[in-house]
Amino acid sequence: MSLADRLATERRRIVESWCSRAGTEIPADIRALGPGISTVLEDILESLLSRASDPRAARQPVGRRARGLCVERSILELALLRRVVFGFLESGSTLAPEERDVILETLDGYTDDIVSNATPSHEPRHYANEWLEMAVRAGGIGAWRWDPGGGRFEVTRNDRYNQIMGIDPTGSWTSDKLYKIIHPDDVAAVRAKFEALAAGRADHYEALYRVRHRDGSIHWIQAQGRSVRDEAGDVVRLTGAVRDVTDEMILRAQRDQLVATLSHDIRNPLAAAKANAELLRRFGPRMGDQDKPLETIVSNLDRADRMIGDLLDMSRMEAGHKLELHWCDGDLAKIAFGAVRELSTVHGDRFRLDVAGDFGGRWPCEAFQRVVENLATNAEKYGDPAAPVALHLSRTGKSVVLAIHNEGAPIPPELYKGMCEPYVRGSDTHLLGSKGWGLGLTVVRGIAQALGGHIEIESREGHGTTFRFVFPAG
Repeated sequence: MSLADRLATERRRIVESWCSRAGTEIPADIRALGPGISTVLEDILESLLSRASDPRAARQPVGRRARGLCVERSILELALLRRVVFGFLESGSTLAPEERDVILETLDGYTDDIVSNATPSHEPRHYANEWLEMAVRAGGIGAWRWDPGGGRFEVTRNDRYNQIMGIDPTGSWTSDKLYKIIHPDDVAAVRAKFEALAAGRADHYEALYRVRHRDGSIHWIQAQGRSVRDEAGDVVRLTGAVRDVTDEMILRAQRDQLVATLSHDIRNPLAAAKANAELLRRFGPRMGDQDKPLETIVSNLDRADRMIGDLLDMSRMEAGHKLELHWCDGDLAKIAFGAVRELSTVHGDRFRLDVAGDFGGRWPCEAFQRVVENLATNAEKYGDPAAPVALHLSRTGKSVVLAIHNEGAPIPPELYKGMCEPYVRGSDTHLLGSKGWGLGLTVVRGIAQALGGHIEIESREGHGTTFRFVFPAG
């Protein structure tokens, strides 16, 4: 799916998420200084969508409409908008460098536009500086600035930068000194990006690299920078920020080790146990009702394997990869009926599947089966235990729609946006005795995105909850 298509698909959710987070993440005292970008938000997104379709398209400036906006609030809100946009667009996939550049150039252009035209607050300047310094400290961010003079890359930095980089706060700091503390395997890429920024060949740079502190310890650094140009287009300043992400990288390495263990040391014996149980069920002596324990063994081994599969897929998505889908000739209706039959052996006769139309063709069969299993299992977990779970498979225009409905208490709207995040589970799970990683909806969303589709949620008091998995047909 193209960047423009992804933006168009996620636009409504981007606006909703930004509005919700702006009310909580922008300090109340800053919001009290004056209006922010809400009045021009749709214009910004429209321009972003236009440039995503054609990067050569001109950005539409807000101009005079920015004059009534508060600079301090608008800068923070634009920074939040950047985080929200990247959060949605990079959920389950990685943007190409040119796509990131389009987004950054557009949003940074509006930052410059608003700073040039908006109204500074009437508070003393030191008040705004205090807020910015508090934001930097709270985020654990080190800030730096380079003003070219005599061709030397001498950098001005704050105290937090010195701590993060593990350098002497009293000495001068140049790019050459920076390269000396960067890990030899990382220095060439960092040097190339920084020098391209300084030479004006790039407007932004991002890098992840390792540095050695004075005490010999190795730290992972996430760095960002941008250039500031004069009216002639010449670079007059570089500014940027660094953050120590060592703990995150350690956790990622531990997660990768866990994934490797699950893939080989645990999944292999599960497969062997299932194969032997299947042999007993098919070719062993008939035991009448005593065959049910074998069916239970096979069903639970399948469930354990699916849970491991969810965890492995989650790891791939967190690493920035789209889920790999395996296509085959099949019938979605038959796949759905098969999944319902398997679920019924565990949960009883609670599921009702209705199919409208012909669904033969070439499909991601295994992925679709997992969608049915995950959504139906969620509905069984959190729905009214006395009511059936209704599944409906249909076509709407050029899309296939799988709708799964359960009766019961509605989902609060404020929980919608977080429901597909990893390791999130229903607040009443402990009362219901439900088990799992909390990855089912995350994997379903990953499959939807890999197919160019999406998930819809509808939940109201007295009407129950419906999840719709929508993706293009063919």
